[in-house]
Amino acid sequence: MNNFYFFLILILAGCASQSDKEFSDFKNKPVIESFDIKEMDIKRFETKEVKEEEIKKVAVKKIIKEEKVKDKDLPRKKKVKDIIVDVEKVVPTWKPPEDYPKSLTKLDQSTKKLWLNYLPNVFPGEKLFYEVRYMGIKAGYIQLLTHKPKEIDNKLSYHFEAKLKTADYYRYIYRLEDSVETFVDVDKFLPLKYTLLQRESSQTVDDLQIFDHEKRKTYHWYKRIKRGIPTDRKIQKYIPQYMQDSFSALFFVRGLDMVKGKTYRFPVVTRGKIWVLSMEISNYEKVEVMGKQVDAIKIKAQTRFHGALKKKGDIIFWFSNDKYKRMLKFSANIKIGSVKGVLVEEVLGSKL
Repeated sequence: MNNFYFFLILILAGCASQSDKEFSDFKNKPVIESFDIKEMDIKRFETKEVKEEEIKKVAVKKIIKEEKVKDKDLPRKKKVKDIIVDVEKVVPTWKPPEDYPKSLTKLDQSTKKLWLNYLPNVFPGEKLFYEVRYMGIKAGYIQLLTHKPKEIDNKLSYHFEAKLKTADYYRYIYRLEDSVETFVDVDKFLPLKYTLLQRESSQTVDDLQIFDHEKRKTYHWYKRIKRGIPTDRKIQKYIPQYMQDSFSALFFVRGLDMVKGKTYRFPVVTRGKIWVLSMEISNYEKVEVMGKQVDAIKIKAQTRFHGALKKKGDIIFWFSNDKYKRMLKFSANIKIGSVKGVLVEEVLGSKL
């Protein structure tokens, strides 16, 4: 598989999901237990359940912050100033070590404004179900889930999950059963932990990525068995202050104001590599979803490797032009043919 697991598309290039629309929970144990981790205090990043009272406390704080940003009577400069105060309470001034890359400092400066004006748009309880076609043939389904918030590293965190399976009749060609999860700090919308389990015809993969924002580092552990040959990797690298992982980015986008003609750029970190994701709001149009014409926002997404001009890939998304900003469709050209997905079932969630 390609190293850049961007918005699930490249997994689909290996052929996608399940025809009977039933997704089993095939995880026998947490991914974190698959590795012998000595580099850090990994218990900080274990997932814990959170009481409803704690979630409500954070929700009230979020509502107050959102009202500050949305108050049209305040001049724009005052709004940004208010947010800066809030952010700096959560993210204390950080002095980079001598070996912190200057290119990341520059990247932080260019991305800071986007975060200061950002309001998350997350709906716990949401379930989105997509039919996926590969070269025009229905290959299966993807399920996107927004679970109740969890606690990681003493932080309340959004919990997002995607499940993928090949269709029954497609399994004669390729069998796939994958699960991706990311946990994102509610206060700053920065990912804390990313896990990937791939159970496929040609390989099995356990992938764990931890994002320690106090040290500005990512820790990556990776195991793969492909055609009987094992691969085992560990990576430790610096990361930007403001970033997403390759799955959380799909939910981060939903909090942007999505102004036609505007382009948003932010870094994406995956397996120790840094990519700059460019999202261009190219048009407002109607698309057919679940037998209805729906107002949609067309977004052209382009990825580039940080520090180089090498083009990595383009994907087109359509998000609903309403308060949910949920993904309706996507389309991507790959080395052989194209992959397309469309929303076929949904359960809408509620904001915190």
